[in-house]
Amino acid sequence: MKPLDQLLFTWFDGGFRPVAATGELAKPRSWLATQTLRLCRYHAPAALGPGEEPPISYGWWTDGSTRWVFRRGHLGHDPTGRPGNFFAHLVVGHPDELPLADVAERFGSSHWWDGGTVPPPLGPVELADIPPAPVPRIGPEQLEAVLATILHGRGAMCAVLREPPAITIACMAVLCRRLPGLFDGLQFSTYEAPQHAAGFHVVGMHAADTAPRGAVTEETTHGSGTTGDGCRILISDSPEDADLAEILLAAATADGSDGAVERMAAFLPSIQRRDVDSNAIDAVVPHVLTRPAPTETLLKYSFGRRSAARFLAAGQQEAWSALQLLTPATQAVLGTELALENTGHRLSDMLGRVRSAPPVFQRAFRAAVLTSGARTRLGRLGLEDRIDLLRTAADLHISDHVVDALLGSDRAESLRLVDSRDVPMTWRGRALARLLTAGEDPTPALDRLFRYPALGPVTARALATSGPLIRLLADQPPHVVKQVVTATVDGFAEVDRRSLVVAMLARLKPAERPSELAVLFTRIRPVDPQWDAIVADAVLSATRDAVEHARPHLPISADVTSVLSVVDGRRSSALLAVIGSLAQAAREQDPASAEYALGRAVDAVARTEHRYLLATLVLAVLPQTVVGLECVIRVGARIRAMPWLDDDEFAGALLQLAKRGAVGPDYLSPLPYLVLVTEMVGERRLELTKGMVNRRLRLRNQAWQRSAADAARRLSIGDRRRAEKLAHRAGGHAEQWWLSL
Repeated sequence: MKPLDQLLFTWFDGGFRPVAATGELAKPRSWLATQTLRLCRYHAPAALGPGEEPPISYGWWTDGSTRWVFRRGHLGHDPTGRPGNFFAHLVVGHPDELPLADVAERFGSSHWWDGGTVPPPLGPVELADIPPAPVPRIGPEQLEAVLATILHGRGAMCAVLREPPAITIACMAVLCRRLPGLFDGLQFSTYEAPQHAAGFHVVGMHAADTAPRGAVTEETTHGSGTTGDGCRILISDSPEDADLAEILLAAATADGSDGAVERMAAFLPSIQRRDVDSNAIDAVVPHVLTRPAPTETLLKYSFGRRSAARFLAAGQQEAWSALQLLTPATQAVLGTELALENTGHRLSDMLGRVRSAPPVFQRAFRAAVLTSGARTRLGRLGLEDRIDLLRTAADLHISDHVVDALLGSDRAESLRLVDSRDVPMTWRGRALARLLTAGEDPTPALDRLFRYPALGPVTARALATSGPLIRLLADQPPHVVKQVVTATVDGFAEVDRRSLVVAMLARLKPAERPSELAVLFTRIRPVDPQWDAIVADAVLSATRDAVEHARPHLPISADVTSVLSVVDGRRSSALLAVIGSLAQAAREQDPASAEYALGRAVDAVARTEHRYLLATLVLAVLPQTVVGLECVIRVGARIRAMPWLDDDEFAGALLQLAKRGAVGPDYLSPLPYLVLVTEMVGERRLELTKGMVNRRLRLRNQAWQRSAADAARRLSIGDRRRAEKLAHRAGGHAEQWWLSL
């Protein structure tokens, strides 16, 4: 801290003069010394009562960056016997070094010189070197009266106090401590004679002295309603009044100490009418918003929030700048208030202003708009504003009509909204769902489903049920159906999932169904028991198609075994027992292991509902295994021995397989099937007849005979020789029949 200069003044060596000084005060011609000497004066009251001591004149005078603190008193006669001798002790420094509350509490300090012997040596001091002294306790009524007198003077008229100096300075000590900065621009003295009193803003005068013309006294302010009530707020100890005092003080001192008392007097009625006149507080609020701490206090109260919101809505820059200094919690409260109070202003204009505000404020404002905004008002906003609101709405529980208003009805804007990565997925999916069910060309909307895979589930949730999507897909090609179902299936509830998948499977070729189910089951878990029937039917239709088109490798693919393994159901488990064993048989490189797997498949066929189809599948898979013809004959015999399969059915199935295998796209030798038919002919299990021309034995069923002949002609040379040997071994009838082929 910068040292404070001192000066001692009294009658000495034939006249009034400084008797000690430090620093600049020791230079008689300096500006500081000259100004200080103007305060070296004292005139005792003309009419002191019996035993009454002349009052101490203690106070301060501030001029720009300099503050003088003085203590002056009466000394009676000078050494020559003339009356009017006095002493003055002044301390001078920067106002920051001499805060008024601390100065007031040093009225009775032992540091002050009383006109006696000059203390050697006199040097610069700091405020800490001047010990404080106790001041009298002041009652609230007395404190209120003093404050009311000062405020009535408004810092322009002289406010005269008729209390003893100790009481006057005690009141000022309390007021300066409670209302720091308010009185910094006032000149104050505990006592002045009438000829000097008018130069002070607050001054103590003897009861017998006449106050300066135009001065305000305690008598003239007694009982003045508005100011008196306001003073009670300023000195009250209640938490709410303390907050109001903080707000008023911040407003009064926002532009500095000059004029602070006048502003305080002007603002008091506004704070008193805060509950009956919603706009009264508007006179105070702009001045408070420049200070973070008082602003936080102001915004604790609804009247403060409403007023601040009005200034924000009007675009006042001070209000928007103040937002940056508030705590996040207060920003959120004020953002909500602005949205609720924003009447008479275009919502789009407000949203534009809010974009430059702190994020917490933005979110609170938008959230309040969403939860309180009218649908028509929201619907008139531009797309950018609606996107901003939709970003906020993702985490809020807002009504459907508000969301619909934000999404809008314009098709082009809806597509832009779906394409915007700034919009949360929830609303992009909802917009896409609306486009899909709008009854217009769905191609742009379907394209978005393929372009943004993550949109599928949220779009499904927005649709609520799969019915609209099923109807839409009825007119789409299968590849589109597959893409759409794959994208959306995991967003639907279980019932709708099944309905959507069943509709998709109906649009696909049978051979594609198991593989598409395998893809879907990577996205959903088919836990419901009803999936068992869906999967089983899909696999059976694929098996039937594969057998008919000589592609037996398809039903035993990894996709088929995968979907059967995922579903826990009776039908799927039975199919898996057959198909899983056949798949293993086709993979085995060891003939014995392959035959064992084929045997398990045959056993499993007997436990299924679709025995004929699955038995045919077993026969169709035989050429894809490494087993020999002897094994083929054994497997065929086991199938033929099944009680539900008669010889004609078995022979018909074999000859159909022989025919298809011979001409199919993936060539499969018909040899195993011809061998099995030859065995049945040798055992006379099939009805024969003689040909009309060569009288050779032929199958009575002419279609079968033609199928067998067609298959035989397509045998390779090696397979033909093997067939001839087996026919010879099977007996005369078999050999004769073979020759007929």
